[in-house]
Amino acid sequence: LSQLYAQEDLFFEALFTLREGTRKFPESGELYNNLALLYEKTRVLDSAYYFYDQALRHSSKPEVTQANVLAFWAKHFSAQKLDSVLTATA
Repeated sequence: LSQLYAQEDLFFEALFTLREGTRKFPESGELYNNLALLYEKTRVLDSAYYFYDQALRHSSKPEVTQANVLAFWAKHFSAQKLDSVLTATA
């Protein structure tokens, strides 16, 4: 449902739907991942990062979230900053 709202550029409806989902299913990494993607789309990067972190903690398939996090860093930060992030996390 949140994806349908997001496709129609109904940000708040998508947001409220995902928030309701995380209240009902607080261990769903997929819902947190979708929240992160939604916030990233609107360039609220601190919230996007927070929800990516939550997604990594709760995901049944962390490789999907890890790929999204890598894309997040690549899109929003310079290559020089990425090198230091990769070094710190390796």
